[in-house]
Amino acid sequence: IFAYGQTGAGKSYSMMGTPEDRGVIPRICEELFTRIDSNTDPTLTFSVEVSYLEIYNEKVRDLLNPRSTGNLRVREHPVLGPYVEDLSKLVVSSFKDIDLLMEEGNKARTVASTNMNATSSRSHAVFSLIFTQRMSVPGSDVTTEKVSKIGLVDLAGSERADSTGATGARLKEGSNINKSLTTLGKVISMLAEASSEDTKKKKGKGDYIPYRDSALTWLLRESLGGNSRTAMLAAISPADINYDETLSTLRYADRAKQIVCKAVVNEDANAKMIRELREEVARLKAMVGDTANTEQSNEVSDQLATNEKFLAELNETYEEKLEKTQKVQVEREQALKEMGIALRDDGGAVGVFTPQKAPHLINLNEDPLMSELLLYYLNPGVTKAGLASAPEHQDIQLSGANILAEHCQFINEDGAVSIVPLNDSKTFVNGELITEPTQLTTGSRIILGDYHVFRYTNPSEARKNRQVVGEPGSADTPSSWLAAQQELLQKQNSQVMQADAEVEQRMQELEDRIAQEKEAAERLLEEQRRKFEERLQRLQQEAGLEETSEVDAEPLSPEDEAIARKCIAKWQAFRWSSLKTELQHEAVLLKEANAISVELNKNILFQFTLMSCGPYTPASEDETHLAVEVRDRRTDELLNVWPMKRLRERIFEMRQYYHANSAIVADPFAERSPWFKVVGRSFLTLKNLLYEVHIEHQVVVVDEHAHPVAKMRISIQPGQLIKDVSPEGVSGLSEFEEAAIEFPSHAEADADADESIVEAEESVDPDAQKGQTLRAKKGEKFRFVVTVLDVTHLSAYYSDCFVQFRFQNKDATAFSTESMNNTDGSLGFYHAQQICCTVNDAFLDSVENQPLIFELFGHHEPTSVTAKPPASPSLSERVTAISQTADQLKSPSKTERELPCFDLLGWFQVCEIAPSGKYEPVEVEHNDSGSDGIYLLTQGVQRRIIVTLVNEASDAFGWQKVLDMSIGDIRTTPEVDPMAARQPPVSLSIVPSLIKETTVDGRRFLHLEASWDSSRHDSLLLNRVTPANERVFVTLSVVIEVEGCERPTCIRKTMCLRQFGRDSAKPSSTRGFKGLFATRIPDSNKVSAIYQLLIAPQDVQQGAVASPYVRGEENLAGWRPRSASLVEEHQQELQRQYRLADVDAAKQLLNLQRQLRVGKPKTPDAAEADPDSERSKELMTKAVNLWKRPSLTRSAASPAKSRDGANAADADGEGFEDDEDDADVVSVAEIKQLFPKGLIVHKGYLSFMDNRDNGWKRKFVVVQRPFIYVFNHEKDSVIRQLINLKHAKIQYSEDQGVMMGLPFVFTLCTRHRGFLLQAPKQKDLEQWLYSFDPLLAGVILSREGLRKRDP
Repeated sequence: IFAYGQTGAGKSYSMMGTPEDRGVIPRICEELFTRIDSNTDPTLTFSVEVSYLEIYNEKVRDLLNPRSTGNLRVREHPVLGPYVEDLSKLVVSSFKDIDLLMEEGNKARTVASTNMNATSSRSHAVFSLIFTQRMSVPGSDVTTEKVSKIGLVDLAGSERADSTGATGARLKEGSNINKSLTTLGKVISMLAEASSEDTKKKKGKGDYIPYRDSALTWLLRESLGGNSRTAMLAAISPADINYDETLSTLRYADRAKQIVCKAVVNEDANAKMIRELREEVARLKAMVGDTANTEQSNEVSDQLATNEKFLAELNETYEEKLEKTQKVQVEREQALKEMGIALRDDGGAVGVFTPQKAPHLINLNEDPLMSELLLYYLNPGVTKAGLASAPEHQDIQLSGANILAEHCQFINEDGAVSIVPLNDSKTFVNGELITEPTQLTTGSRIILGDYHVFRYTNPSEARKNRQVVGEPGSADTPSSWLAAQQELLQKQNSQVMQADAEVEQRMQELEDRIAQEKEAAERLLEEQRRKFEERLQRLQQEAGLEETSEVDAEPLSPEDEAIARKCIAKWQAFRWSSLKTELQHEAVLLKEANAISVELNKNILFQFTLMSCGPYTPASEDETHLAVEVRDRRTDELLNVWPMKRLRERIFEMRQYYHANSAIVADPFAERSPWFKVVGRSFLTLKNLLYEVHIEHQVVVVDEHAHPVAKMRISIQPGQLIKDVSPEGVSGLSEFEEAAIEFPSHAEADADADESIVEAEESVDPDAQKGQTLRAKKGEKFRFVVTVLDVTHLSAYYSDCFVQFRFQNKDATAFSTESMNNTDGSLGFYHAQQICCTVNDAFLDSVENQPLIFELFGHHEPTSVTAKPPASPSLSERVTAISQTADQLKSPSKTERELPCFDLLGWFQVCEIAPSGKYEPVEVEHNDSGSDGIYLLTQGVQRRIIVTLVNEASDAFGWQKVLDMSIGDIRTTPEVDPMAARQPPVSLSIVPSLIKETTVDGRRFLHLEASWDSSRHDSLLLNRVTPANERVFVTLSVVIEVEGCERPTCIRKTMCLRQFGRDSAKPSSTRGFKGLFATRIPDSNKVSAIYQLLIAPQDVQQGAVASPYVRGEENLAGWRPRSASLVEEHQQELQRQYRLADVDAAKQLLNLQRQLRVGKPKTPDAAEADPDSERSKELMTKAVNLWKRPSLTRSAASPAKSRDGANAADADGEGFEDDEDDADVVSVAEIKQLFPKGLIVHKGYLSFMDNRDNGWKRKFVVVQRPFIYVFNHEKDSVIRQLINLKHAKIQYSEDQGVMMGLPFVFTLCTRHRGFLLQAPKQKDLEQWLYSFDPLLAGVILSREGLRKRDP
């Protein structure tokens, strides 16, 4: 209860009264003790506590404590709410005690005299009663309490200074009184508004109630709007002069009436529940006696029993609950002991022990630690085993493969246990599958399903067995899981072996039948082939034709010929497509292998190569296939050549070696080159043996890349060794033994002989053919000697060398010389090998058609020679001429042509929305050494990214469509960490209306703009404020299509960011003291970058295979896998090999002719065949001229040469030219960012002629080859224009300046346009000319100087 009103309205009189006429507070206290004294219930007891305080000038003072000096602190408890610290709470037992304390407190109150009241209260008085009711529950020690706090408040009256005449201290007191009453009014108004129905309907309404603005409202918080019942006493004055104050008090009371409080009895929840249960039990007992219906009576009885049980549990004491718990613990220990589980003293389980009486099952597990941990009792009667989800309860619940719902039953009758399988379940006893009840003996192994293994134990039976045997146990009984499984396999092995035998017998029968059918089919096929050949031969004889003549083809019309040429050009454009596709697909593996090699510091380099079966490159496969070269990175030495299959196998080992410990996994990079490597090969014909003529040849040794590396002299001598060919001063021939080689008589000539030897379709010489005495010696033994004389013109790169030779198609039989040390490039082997063969058709065919193969092996000692392997050692003039002719015939490949290349200048801006609603560029800090500019962003605002691409206007290049713009790779370092987890980039929303392409002053501008919401990245680096010592880096990617290109290209830019709070000040170069003198450069809030656009055909990019990114690829320092150009180079090498082989074979044939002519008179025919005759020279000259004809020239893209060097084109030798316009060449665009780091040649100011207004504009120019950078100002950090000096030309003449009336003027011309420039003075002019083009500038200045001297 609190009294409110203006001063002098009778509030204190109503609350306190006088001794004769008591007020509200004394009457309440007296009535309270009257009711306490009238209580007759012995279970109820009461207690009253009193506190009395006043609030004077917002300071709290205890009126019942004479020592209180005032200003007690008001605190708040999380449960009790606001309270006054150190406030006296006195216990009273009668109204007399309260009356005495009230009188003492009133004496201590602060009162004063004003114009309106002689005893005006100058403070708010709060008289509090804490009333406690205790009730003890009969039959138990439970006591419940109800506590009520009664607050009786006498407020000081509101007053006006002019009415009360207060001054000084009275005025201050009145001010504080009005302040607290105003706060109380605000609190009452807001509580009334919150309690109204209209406010409750408003969603989200949560006004703050200012309880803490005054000590009075803070202390009365619970009374005003909490768990309370509150009454207000409004005191008003009857005088008309107080009309306004009376109306204000009534409004005050009206608002207070609208407050809704919800009072709850302060009672203990447990005691309340006991009380309610007691009342419910009493009510139910009454209902049981009065209910006549049986069913309803039963329901009431059940509910009564439940409530009584619940009431008994609540009334249990702690000692009773502890005793009950100990009893349950004892019962649990007894139950566990019966189950065979032992317990420690503290109650924890320690394991399983074997019961002494009852039969049981113990589990066996593959893990020994999991065995014998589960024990199942087999009680008398039936024990069921199966799934837990079975319709009937299973005593032993299992799960797993082949476990049925009702799997089996264990029947215990008088201690004897038998197992009964159910529903054809998989149940094994001692390894045998059972289908009927089986008696179990102790130690039996039981397997249920596939995985559950148990051992059956009957303690009584086990004791009987020990008494009979006299031993504690039987060692023959398997007791482990492994023994049980082995037993099962042994029992089933006989069945499996029997089934295998039946299968093998059936397979043997099928194989025999297939062999018989195959033999019959071969016989039938052979018979049909023989009949067909006989019929064909008969038809040829009837027609009188020995050979089928070719039908002359009709000539093609011009239209058909044009179509045929176009088709051939199409096929030529798409030749080797499978190899090119394989190169692209396998490039990822090759890059990964090299990346791992670099990261692990392995000096191994992998690169693609092609392998073909050529004259000087023997291969296991006839077709061209892809392989991998393994080289030493330091010396570029070839260590090995891997097939692609081996690389695919090794890449898994490399990954394992990379992630695992190198000491555990074998090193997959360990690759050693063989001690001796093949230096080169050569071929030698044996046709001189047909004429039994001794001959000596000098052949060229050619390596696998068709480069001559040495010359070798070889002697072929029929018969016994009768001549020593060693030169003077050299020891004789090395000792040798005769080797016998047999050529089977039924061997036929190999139709696929080596194509490097030209077959002689005509006889060597008509007269010499009569002397072929070797053919007349069929069936006899024939001996001949092969002598390796010497090797010359060999590079000193190889220290030890030897020669090995063999017959073709007889790889098992090879002959070798001794190894010799190479000091000066000449090796005298003089090794002779005598060979003995039986003359038959196979031997004659080998001598005539198959050459001897000579291979030169060499060893390189790295410490002895520092030079690299020779690319092409110098030989004789004839061999050099042949090599040069082959190189001249090779047309330049597409990789050697100049590809279109364009320079791009990019500007990148970040814009943020301004208060005006427009997007304005953020400030860029250009003075940071770690980046080309830092964007200073504001946290939590909308942003846009603006990209502008500038290039010289040209018809050869144009943008087609912008596909995507994205930002990703958010990090704190400039470089992307390949080991860090990468999140996918977030695509930006491109604004289509803001994509603009314009051309200004000969330059093309592409303007792109996209919205950027940085919260979509879900990155802490972009969401928080960037620390002062940290920078955030992101990668901006723009995917764009280029006109005429098959695939789009991508422009990437690394952007450096720093994010500030909205209220934080950003660092700026134009702020502070330095900003007063700094030059403000307009349009500088962007970052510039230089790019290069390369457009090339897809199959021409050497090393530019378009493959996915591989981790660590950036560490390869520009290395890339070979691409389609490798196919072209390989075809050129094969072409050179065939040419060298043809030339060498022709030389040997001419040498044999010359040897056969020795000692014979020259006939006209012989003179014509003589190489020194005029006719022979004329024929040689004609042949050389034919070789040089352009019509016989084949590019690398033309079809491969056949064995005789002819092309697969027209019969007359003219080939089709490549029609590149008709072929569909797929172009690919590639953009890479350039980071020029060269020396700055010159920088300074130049004036540029502006074509738009014909005026001069002063620009700051920096020359850093190959580019010229143009800036607006010396302090400008943004490149405004880019000029490439690679194709630029300078034009300067004093006449030009005189004609224009301007001194020091010169012209700079590029591919696309020209610039008219003006230097400040003559010295600057000379420096600029030298920096642009030193050679041309020297010529120009010298010419001008001579002209001045000699006018």
